[in-house]
Amino acid sequence: MIKRRNAFKRKKKTPVVCFERATTLEASHGLSWVRVCLLGKGGFGSVFYAKTRTTINQGTHLPSQLAVKSAIMDQSSSLQHEKQVLCDLTSSPYVVRCYGDEVTLERQIRLSGFGLADSDVKYYSRDVLQGLKYIHCRGYIHCDIKPDNILLVPGSGERKGTFVAKLADFGLAKAVDEECHDMRGTTRYMSPELVREKKIGYATDIWAFGCAVLEMLTGKPAWEYSEVEDLLCNWIYR
Repeated sequence: MIKRRNAFKRKKKTPVVCFERATTLEASHGLSWVRVCLLGKGGFGSVFYAKTRTTINQGTHLPSQLAVKSAIMDQSSSLQHEKQVLCDLTSSPYVVRCYGDEVTLERQIRLSGFGLADSDVKYYSRDVLQGLKYIHCRGYIHCDIKPDNILLVPGSGERKGTFVAKLADFGLAKAVDEECHDMRGTTRYMSPELVREKKIGYATDIWAFGCAVLEMLTGKPAWEYSEVEDLLCNWIYR
């Protein structure tokens, strides 16, 4: 749950809540916020004091200081129910406000330990490709496709009871005709032409998508290297 800092000062402000279903709670952060400290722990989840990130997602709808209520995915039924109730109680200044929930593909992979079910990989891959097709047709390149930047939201209709993968974190995105002379993205998901020649194109996203699919299947990154030099040397000598 996320509360404004002025709530701690006992000012009459409405506290706000953002539910997040994580895996390693203390070590995980959101796309637009980071945990600061544990406020309390109960039978159905833990509450953390958090702050929104200042270097990315400047347009976030979240307040600068929050309280995040978290639970392990397979223990989050109570949290999901609480979110549904609060979403129906949005007009009172005396009830905490729910800003939504957040689950990333990266956390699902970590929770699995050995990779996701083939059916999940198929659905998530299709979702990501549909998202990439859309942004590419609009003339944009994401530049940082990876499991941590793919949100999983509850599905509906034919996908009810499962999750739908959605692209998030467009902080490094660029227009296809925009000049760019630096490397963008996360090292282990960078394409060879990006690392060697600093070329960024639609293929940059496709390469990163392929790395993400392999990670979904195996539970491990396609490349263990976190430094550009190590990644480049591995490509040269293979």
